[in-house]
Amino acid sequence: MFLLLLALWVGLILANSIIKPLSSVISVANIARSGNLDVRVKSNLGIEEISRLGLSFNKMLDEISRNKKELISANYQINQRREFTEAILSGVSSGVIGLDSNGTVNLPNSKALQLLNITEDKFYGKNFIKLFPDFANLFSKIESRKLNSIEGQIKIEINGEVRTFFSRISSEIIEGMISGYVITFDDITELLSAQKKAAWSDIAQRIAHEIRNPLTPLQLSVERIYNKFKPKNASELKSFNNYLETIQRQVDDIKNLVNEFSSFARMPKVNLYSGDLNKVVSTQLSLFKTVNKNIEWSYINNLPKDYKMMIDAQQLRQALTNIFQNSVDSIYESPSNNIGLIKVLTELKKTKVLLIIEDNGPGFPINRESLTNPYVTLRDKGTGLGLSIVSRIIEEHNGKLILEDSKLGGAKIIIEFPI
Repeated sequence: MFLLLLALWVGLILANSIIKPLSSVISVANIARSGNLDVRVKSNLGIEEISRLGLSFNKMLDEISRNKKELISANYQINQRREFTEAILSGVSSGVIGLDSNGTVNLPNSKALQLLNITEDKFYGKNFIKLFPDFANLFSKIESRKLNSIEGQIKIEINGEVRTFFSRISSEIIEGMISGYVITFDDITELLSAQKKAAWSDIAQRIAHEIRNPLTPLQLSVERIYNKFKPKNASELKSFNNYLETIQRQVDDIKNLVNEFSSFARMPKVNLYSGDLNKVVSTQLSLFKTVNKNIEWSYINNLPKDYKMMIDAQQLRQALTNIFQNSVDSIYESPSNNIGLIKVLTELKKTKVLLIIEDNGPGFPINRESLTNPYVTLRDKGTGLGLSIVSRIIEEHNGKLILEDSKLGGAKIIIEFPI
């Protein structure tokens, strides 16, 4: 019995001598697991094997702690570089977007968000091609041909308006595989429009010069024919007059066309001064109301009383004449039997002055953005210069011309003037 108790006592002592150092190792492991990597196992745990275990455990903690510090340092440097890169890109006038190998957006600059009219939360981390499939063709070429870069023009609809971007896509190729992309792009819509208008202006000037030369002798010849060959017979005189009137009418039409060409080709620069937009609109509106009494006209002026802004009244009158005339012509040419209606509104909205003109005519076609290009018209006898002249005048005012569909069923023109 005594020997049994002695053996039990010795066993408990031996077990305790093993459990105690192991408990110390387990305690340190639990502390390290909670995030404190500075804790260490005591060097002398009594039993050599457990002491070696503690030493190995300490070495492991040293390695983990060192790796953690290196990882934190690396992440800090990456964030610093990223912030530095973003700071540089924020000052770039072009849109810049970084993508990974899967086409996921990981670095858009503020200009890119502005040009594409998208917020960062809806852009960052998303697949670029799914958001803007118009870029797919360029990506397909750069991937299939394993090119370092490719560039081209891309048209994208932004807020219902088609914009033209000149884009360049560069790929990073490592060991024959594309690891990422950098997209740079600029909005060249206004540049292309200006180039087209400059070219058309030159053409218009040449056409006007070539046509005007024979018009004067042609008109004089009509008068001489009338005076010299006028028949005395009444029936013949009537036919004779009809023929000459037809010639004279066609000459007048050509002369008007030449005047339009000349007006478009030699439009003067605007002379901005403090003026009353309401007065300009009211004056032009009253002229058209007098001539077109069978059309219902509506004008609401929500601008402050005697509100002044920087305008060229003469050129704005020309722009309004073209717009009102387009509305009147479209209403008269409309197959609808409804009473013609033209509404005009001026109002102040934040940092802009808005001038809105809408009618219940047939409206704009789908490709309405082309209507501001020279010689694009919807009417048989149109010159295609009306909206081109309007567009140029508004651009000279640093404004914006927007073509939309009206709730009245026809066309809606919005002119935005900066304050």
